[in-house]
Formats: sequence, C-alpha cells, structure tokens
Amino acid sequence: MEIARNHDVAPPLPTPPPPSPRSFDLVNTGAADAFANTAVMIRWHDATLLACDGLAGYAITARETNTLTFRGNPRLGPGERRMVGWLRFHESREVACDIQLE
Repeated sequence: MEIARNHDVAPPLPTPPPPSPRSFDLVNTGAADAFANTAVMIRWHDATLLACDGLAGYAITARETNTLTFRGNPRLGPGERRMVGWLRFHESREVACDIQLE
C-alpha cells in the first residue's frame, strides 16, 4: 500500500501577536515625598490606538486622535515608581510623553 504525500502544502505560519502594551511610569528621584496633581500627556503619529487604561489612581481625562492624557494625584515616596497607565497600538510606534505638575 502506498501513502500519498503532499509536499506542496507549507506548514501554517504563526500569526504575529499584536504589539505589546506601552506602559508609562512616574519615578520620584528626589529625597522627599512628592504630592502633586500630575498630567501625563502621550502623543503619537500614524498609529491606531486599540486599547488604553489608567492605573493606580490615574484616569484618562482627555482622548483625541493622536493624544491621550492621564491625570492623578498620587503620593510618591523617595525612589518610588508607579505605573500610571498603558496604551496598545495596532503597530509598534514611537510615542512622546510630557509631564505637567499642577
């Protein structure tokens, strides 16, 4: 008995995963506690935002086509780091970040 083998069929290729979320951290590099209303504005170009969320007391307060702002009022101890939010784009893109203390 002969077994037919089809060598014209390529094995399936894995589907690449979507780009990983981009997270944004605040770090207190000073020697004292930091208390301030903080706005973290993120800007990007030529990308589609798929999902986003604020974390650790930060909320998304403004969202436009190519910008998003996280706002919060955390206490950050000396040397403390806190993730304030994340964004996921359709493709990997460079982003710019501005921080304003209010």
